[in-house]
Amino acid sequence: MYVTNEMSGDMTVIDSQTHRVLATVPLGKRPRGIQLSPDGTQLFVALSGSPIAGPGSVPTDASCI
Repeated sequence: MYVTNEMSGDMTVIDSQTHRVLATVPLGKRPRGIQLSPDGTQLFVALSGSPIAGPGSVPTDASCI
């Protein structure tokens, strides 16, 4: 099982049978969406560079745009 952690910028790999953490992989800023390739050989993770904010929030920092 793969779980992205938006606050810490990493992904946790969990054994779905034992619920034991197998690994924590650093990814970058705000990992969000996960997609497995059709052949199952690659895992794609989308990163969001914007700061965490509620729906409809407008960034106040020009570096976030």
